[in-house]
Amino acid sequence: MTRLPNKTKAVNIIPKEFHLKFNVIIIGSGEDKENLTSYIKKKGIQNIFLLGFKENPYPYIKHSDYFISSSLWEEPGHAILEAAYLNKLIISTDCPNGPKEILKNNFNSITYEAENHQKLAKIIEDVLKNKIKNEFKIKVNMKKIVKEYTMVKFSKKIQNIIN
Repeated sequence: MTRLPNKTKAVNIIPKEFHLKFNVIIIGSGEDKENLTSYIKKKGIQNIFLLGFKENPYPYIKHSDYFISSSLWEEPGHAILEAAYLNKLIISTDCPNGPKEILKNNFNSITYEAENHQKLAKIIEDVLKNKIKNEFKIKVNMKKIVKEYTMVKFSKKIQNIIN
């Protein structure tokens, strides 16, 4: 069975009247690209764009309103840290590596169980309806955590280990 990103399945669940309010941009490529393209066409989803691999996703994140990670496994979550640095609301699976180590639901992010596209659809609808409580505070809390993942902090930790 092919695993489609739950972003795609979630968008299909969201009522069509909301589809004009957002676009989903999927950066990256993998073995399921053909199946994903076929699913999008079959369901007639107009607001999902597959951009493939991008060496520098930064401009896309910068111009987005929110950042969604649907990873089953991710390490160490650089894109999440970049999105947080850019003050984006982070919506992510609670996958065991990377995100789970830094993301705390409703404190510095909104998390959901991997593969739970119904939950993701509900989160996206809540975002579109401005029902996310304390969104600003969630972003501020994440920004504080991002400071711990700078090059300077990392090099100091390495120096402490070496010494």
